[in-house]
Amino acid sequence: MRSAMVASGEHPAEPAGDAKKLARTQTKIRVGAVVTSSLVNPGRVADRLSDVLARRVVLRTYSTYARVVEAVSDGDVDLAWLPPIAYVRARRQSCVELLATVERDGRPAYASALLARPGVIQSWADFEGKRAAWVDNWSAAGYVIPRRMMRERGVSPDFTLKAQGFVGGYDAVFDALVSGTADVGASFCQIDAGGNIVRRPWTDDLAVLAVSDAIPGDTFCAARTADALMVEDVREALMTPKMGKVIAELGGTRLIEGNPARYDGLERELFSSE
Repeated sequence: MRSAMVASGEHPAEPAGDAKKLARTQTKIRVGAVVTSSLVNPGRVADRLSDVLARRVVLRTYSTYARVVEAVSDGDVDLAWLPPIAYVRARRQSCVELLATVERDGRPAYASALLARPGVIQSWADFEGKRAAWVDNWSAAGYVIPRRMMRERGVSPDFTLKAQGFVGGYDAVFDALVSGTADVGASFCQIDAGGNIVRRPWTDDLAVLAVSDAIPGDTFCAARTADALMVEDVREALMTPKMGKVIAELGGTRLIEGNPARYDGLERELFSSE
């Protein structure tokens, strides 16, 4: 994952039929995201977004989800790919409008799998003194939900684990577990109606300790500061078949219409003590 901000993929808009539309399509769109997989090519994503949105796109990648939300709040980006917790936090600041939800394998949700090095943790009593590698403190599948699963089984991550660290991406979590620099980690995955894993991003033989219930999917949002006409055009373009290639680059299947109510339960869980 690139830890520095990146601007790439500026492309001219396609010709428009009238001067007003031409002026709108010549507007540059700034898109913010965190890239958590080494398989994602930010430049190619920017190129494909430029084609879909018929505007010049600058893709800005950030090192943490908090930085993306800050960029949206400050008006530094017009659109943002936000995972569920980042979206919930952003909407509590009233700085985003939900445009679409990412669907993976026909489902607008995913799950978290708590992982360990094989043979290291055999029971919930084996977490004492172990080391954890997490994605980001705003990552649902890579931090918040797996720690909740541990607490539900009587394991306090902050008191039981010897060390915890943020590594910035799922690939880095897998590398830490395989290399032995961490004993525990977590990843997103797809589950069927019975809660069984049907698709996973890790390829190595890692132990699955627990799998969560469904988590509402990642989101594609517009900043409240973004131009209203641009947002209107983007909302329409996001639902076209061409957008599927962009979503595939980022690990999804397609975008579906965003429903803010789908995230209410997650918000209640995160902020119930406030």
